[in-house]
Amino acid sequence: MVDGSKFVTAMLQQCLFQDVMMAGTRIADANLSDLEIDGAQLGGAYIHNIGMPPKGHPMYDPEAKAAAFEIRGL
Repeated sequence: MVDGSKFVTAMLQQCLFQDVMMAGTRIADANLSDLEIDGAQLGGAYIHNIGMPPKGHPMYDPEAKAAAFEIRGL
């Protein structure tokens, strides 16, 4: 169990979290490129301030893949 843990300036590439309980978890200032969430219960989830950096922004990448959402049963 790692309840209440904080990961600050962490690199968690290529991790797999399976059959996990992450209610109340907060992710801020994160690079979630190529993140995939499958089979999640999102009741009460609040997803905000997401998007790609606009052209002219220092982090803008014209080769970056766009985000895709497949919504079922909302």
